[in-house]
Amino acid sequence: ECFGNVTASPKNKDGDDIDSRIHGEQVQWTLEQEGSHVRMDEQPGVPFNKILFGLAPGHFALCATVRGVRGCLNGEVIP
Repeated sequence: ECFGNVTASPKNKDGDDIDSRIHGEQVQWTLEQEGSHVRMDEQPGVPFNKILFGLAPGHFALCATVRGVRGCLNGEVIP
């Protein structure tokens, strides 16, 4: 089974996580795909992290918005 962990935790210029007291606990996730290429599961107790499972070959986009800043992962499940 193919899977990967993703995070939307805001980072500073050195790549370290920013303290959650600064950015808050709210994150909005959106998964865009034509078909069912990946399944997104929760990581219990960690709203800024998700687990993606590859289901079928094809492209997908996973986006997260934190305090009005949106970042996206454009990915592809390959055979």
